[in-house]
Amino acid sequence: MMKLTRTITTIFIMVITLFSYGQDSNSLLWKISGKNLKQESYLYGTMHKICADSFEFKPKVKEALGKSSQLFLELDMDDPQFSLNAQTVMLNPDMANISDQFEQEQLDTLNSFLKANYDADMTQFGIMKPFGLISLITNSCFECENTVSIEAELIGYAQEQKWEIYGLEELQDQIGIFDQVAVAEQISWVNKYILELDEMKADLVGMMEAYENEDINYFLNSTAESPEFLTLKEDLLDNRNKSWIKPIIKNAKKQTTFFAVGTAHLSGENGLINLLRAKGYTVEPILD
Repeated sequence: MMKLTRTITTIFIMVITLFSYGQDSNSLLWKISGKNLKQESYLYGTMHKICADSFEFKPKVKEALGKSSQLFLELDMDDPQFSLNAQTVMLNPDMANISDQFEQEQLDTLNSFLKANYDADMTQFGIMKPFGLISLITNSCFECENTVSIEAELIGYAQEQKWEIYGLEELQDQIGIFDQVAVAEQISWVNKYILELDEMKADLVGMMEAYENEDINYFLNSTAESPEFLTLKEDLLDNRNKSWIKPIIKNAKKQTTFFAVGTAHLSGENGLINLLRAKGYTVEPILD
């Protein structure tokens, strides 16, 4: 159980990485200004998890952080209860094991994968919700020796500066999006990913290269056909973006704030950039 707990904590940050979108300008960092703001704030796209040798905050990001005085993430990940709560929402109600809901051939394939990558099988991991199993699969696609969480790096910086750290939404609101989908459909997603490991590894390499180059448009093309995206796009992106606009504006009015969210949320008709512009704010890319 201890091993499973550590694994759940590690993979939690992977969940949202599955759902990325695009924007026409090649920049991860955007400046929010104008209208009734007395000072500028910043909007930054993250990838949640990336190979350590592919990541370093660029000078422009360090400069924006240096001008800021508080940090907003999607979730308040430095909350002392965060890890425990994250573990809890990743588990099936009453810790029910869903192994018997897989066809035998699919279960055998999944067990082989879990044994090879995590030295366990669905006897242990079956108590996880299907999206947690998908995160396990995705996590295995990183072939680099070390990975980093961009959110964790930002939290470390904020803590050094003695900033307050906040979340734009509650954990259950985020995870609850998956709970509205029938377990059988989610299991079909698991089966799809387990059979497409090689393609996923190639896509991940391309995604990390695109992130390093700030080529946000790449994300739309690489993820738009994922089954979760097609089923939940409105709830995963559009509705959450709309709900974040009010707290972003409220806090940007108070002080210079660094808002860091998955790159998915920056772009598109209902992306944060366009929604903020629709409210009359100036949102412009900060280029190298």
